[in-house]
Amino acid sequence: MYKSKFCGGEIFTCSKSNNKAYDFWIPILISSGRLEINTALSRAMKNVKTGLTVKRNSIIQDSYSSYTQEIRDKYTGLFVTFKDFINHIFWAYDHRIGDHHWTPATVLCDACRIPYSYVLHMENFDQEIPYLLDILGFENLPNFGHANPSSKNGTSDYITYFNDLPTSMLKRLIKLYQTDFQLLGYSL
Repeated sequence: MYKSKFCGGEIFTCSKSNNKAYDFWIPILISSGRLEINTALSRAMKNVKTGLTVKRNSIIQDSYSSYTQEIRDKYTGLFVTFKDFINHIFWAYDHRIGDHHWTPATVLCDACRIPYSYVLHMENFDQEIPYLLDILGFENLPNFGHANPSSKNGTSDYITYFNDLPTSMLKRLIKLYQTDFQLLGYSL
């Protein structure tokens, strides 16, 4: 996700048509302290902490929509390190305004309460979706391959990202996703 959403640490150029700026870059500017939390966002975050359901994208849109172009102009050329990205995940999780891309799946799906019959892994969609559709009795459906596949050969790239993180950050990251690993069949 870091490579696709934050350009893998490359310099990011904002444009009006680029949804990454609005959906990913403004939230990370806020979580890193580069962009101040305004009154509207502060109020919305308090509502989230009191149990009201608020979607992250609507919080950002409602709080910063009138400043979007100004923010784009000011922060074009910014890059986000992998450490920045991991800190953003922690910040968003702690404030209960995570993004579905990196919120633990077990938080999103309440896997301990809901008895799921099937669990599919994105990295195996090409094999698992046809199998599931066959079991469910569907025929002649289009290919549902993974829209953002990662190269199996690129695994070593990701390892170098993690090698640069402090041990305390790695431990917290493992703790955050530990239930996902256990319940969804991945090894640490």
